[in-house]
Amino acid sequence: MVLPPGIGSSPTELVLHLLALSAVWIVVNSLLKGDHPGNSPDRVFRLIAFGTLWGGVVWIAISLSVAVLHAVNIAVLTGVPVYETAGTPLWILLPIQMSVGIREELVFRGFFQTRLQQISGSAAAAIAGAAVLFAAVHVPMGFITTGASLLGGILFGFIRHHHRHVLPAGIAHGIYNCLVLLM
Repeated sequence: MVLPPGIGSSPTELVLHLLALSAVWIVVNSLLKGDHPGNSPDRVFRLIAFGTLWGGVVWIAISLSVAVLHAVNIAVLTGVPVYETAGTPLWILLPIQMSVGIREELVFRGFFQTRLQQISGSAAAAIAGAAVLFAAVHVPMGFITTGASLLGGILFGFIRHHHRHVLPAGIAHGIYNCLVLLM
């Protein structure tokens, strides 16, 4: 069975991915309904709008950094992974990439960055620490992807800190993933 990238290679992994996608939908839906204190519909709309705008900014910044890494021949060390997406419709791939970005931000910015800031008392240290952890998870994907993930981790951390909410960073990350897939 050939499955799209990011969801594994077995039906079990597909089911786990669909459950995670459902969990993301429940979180976003509860935010839109205003179930959390301080999340008025107007604020949630602004968070989504800023996340969408930041997605393009992050994509441009990371694309430029990857171009620089390629230009200085760092790409010789390891290649950028190529995902087999032939034959998989975009209506399947794009929601998957959006949900992967949101899920990663819930973990790295929502959990790790928040805890690191509580421990260190420094927003900069928390952003840097969460970015290093985020990059470390991407090491198996190659040097360029790891470098781009470090820069992305810093940018997503800044977005999380600036808006005091993980949703704009999650949306920006998801949009970045979708733009990379479309390129």
